[in-house]
Amino acid sequence: MQYRKRMIRKGTALLLSALLLASAMPFAVSAEEVSAKTTEYVNFRTGPGTNYSSKGVIPSGTGITVTDTSNSQWYAVRLSDGSTGYIYAEYISVSGSNTTEDGEVNAKTTADVNFRSGPGTNYNSKAVIGSGTGIIVTDTGNSQWYAVRLTNGSTGYIYAEYIRITGDVGTPPAPAEPTPAPSNPEAEQTAKTTEYVNFRTGPGTNYSSKGVISLGTTVTVTDTSNSQWYAVRLSNGSTGYIFAQYLKLTGNTSAPTATPAPSDPANEKTAKTTEYVNFRTGPGTNYSSKGVISLGTTVTVTDTSNSQWYAVRLANGSTG
Repeated sequence: MQYRKRMIRKGTALLLSALLLASAMPFAVSAEEVSAKTTEYVNFRTGPGTNYSSKGVIPSGTGITVTDTSNSQWYAVRLSDGSTGYIYAEYISVSGSNTTEDGEVNAKTTADVNFRSGPGTNYNSKAVIGSGTGIIVTDTGNSQWYAVRLTNGSTGYIYAEYIRITGDVGTPPAPAEPTPAPSNPEAEQTAKTTEYVNFRTGPGTNYSSKGVISLGTTVTVTDTSNSQWYAVRLSNGSTGYIFAQYLKLTGNTSAPTATPAPSDPANEKTAKTTEYVNFRTGPGTNYSSKGVISLGTTVTVTDTSNSQWYAVRLANGSTG
């Protein structure tokens, strides 16, 4: 009996010693953490999506630490001041890829292929690159996985078997700036930015940024023919493009107002929005926006005769 008690006391002491030793050891840094830099002015958000608020705009070239890449579109990151949040993965370049401008060559993909964050299938895919896409191969040190840079500046890895080298060292020219659409003062509308947003030379993220426009800035929308990128003019006369999702139209427009279809309560259905979306006066982007409806908003669909634009009624009775 005494022997059993001594063994119990000895086991308890050993367990306590192990616990004390473990508590004294520092927590290990996550093996997944990697150093990186931003490749654009980009929003630093509270969560992985544009529906999360921005904590500020991070300048291009800022050094950050990527702490989690499990979401291939939004990386969890930590800034040098210890602040944590999320940044759109396309605007992050992971350091340590051993890229050198001297070794860069033009190439094309020979099949639809994953564009990965590291050299292997165990790394997450940042996107699928279409067959025939022009890329820059920056490092061929790994014979199976080439380090590459896309035309928008995003860097990653592609399986070498799906890459065909096409040219000498060099970077493809930046896309030509589009010819602005002729200004039509009668169709111009005033708007405000709903986020910190890049003011670009053309309608796409592959065009360079002329600067970051602050949230709540009033701009003049001169062309909405591209439903994703509106042509705008700033108060100083500078013209460019802003992602339409970050603009809220506020002024009057000469665009026609559609006559609502007669409501038939028997055919009405409830629905929810799956994105932030413009609530328009008529069935088309040429009709003015009455505001932006948040993702997940419940609406009543009153008419579906137009397969592209549904007539709806909001909870406050407003129709569009």
